[in-house]
Amino acid sequence: MTHIQNPWIAIAVYTGAEMTLTVLLFAVARERAGQAELVLQVDDEITARGLVEAAVAARPALAPIAGQLRVAINHEFVGSDAIIRAGDEVALLPPVSGGSGAHLEIIDEALSLPRVILAVRDEEHGAIATFTGVVRRHSHGRTVTRLDYEAYVPMAVRALHALVGEIVARRPMVRIAIEHRVGSLLVGDEAVVIAVGAPHRADALAACEEAIDTLKATTPIWKREHTEAGAEWVGCDGCAPHP
Repeated sequence: MTHIQNPWIAIAVYTGAEMTLTVLLFAVARERAGQAELVLQVDDEITARGLVEAAVAARPALAPIAGQLRVAINHEFVGSDAIIRAGDEVALLPPVSGGSGAHLEIIDEALSLPRVILAVRDEEHGAIATFTGVVRRHSHGRTVTRLDYEAYVPMAVRALHALVGEIVARRPMVRIAIEHRVGSLLVGDEAVVIAVGAPHRADALAACEEAIDTLKATTPIWKREHTEAGAEWVGCDGCAPHP
C-alpha cells in the first residue's frame, strides 16, 4: 500500500523585520493562483488575516474566493488573528467537500473494506458497521465522468485522528478504521471506506454515521467533479477555476 507523503514543505524563514513565507495552496486556490506554492515577503509576525490579504495582493485571481479561504498553521485551522511565526508550516485552504493507534489512512490506490473491518475486529465486539462511498454516475442531474480527490495529507490524517478521538470519547467501546482515496476516480471506484466495531449495533451504526458526516465537514479533502458541463470543486460556491 502506497502512503502519500506531503510533497511540499512550507516554512516561514526569519530574515529580520520580514519573513520569506512559503504558503501551500490546494484545490481551487491552487488552480486560481496557477501554482502549488506561493512565496511572499511579509512582516515578521503577520496574522492569518494579513496572510490572506497578502496572498490576494500577490495573486488577484484569489480575490473572488478570499472570503472562503481558511488558514492552517502546523496542520491546524486557526482564527483570523492568529500570528504566523518563523518555522511555521502554513497553508491556505478552500472549503472542504462536503484515536491513537487507529487505522486511518489517505492513499492513492484501491481501498480495502476487508482491511478496515479487520482493523476493528475484537472478541468483545458483537457488531461491525461499515460505510463505503462510491463514485456514482449522476449528480444533481448531470452525468459524472470522474472525480478528482486532493488532500492536505498531514492535516487530513490529523483531522481523522481528531474526529475518531471525539467519537471514542462519547462511545468508549467503539473502534474505528478509515481509508480515503486521493487522485482520479472513475464511476464505481470507492472513495472512502469506514468500519466501526462495537459491543452493540446501536453504537456501531451511530458512530459510523458520525464518522462519515464529520469527515465530510471537517477533513481537508477536496473533490472536483467532472461532468458534461465541465469541472467544478464540490462544496465551494463560486469556486470555478480561474480561466
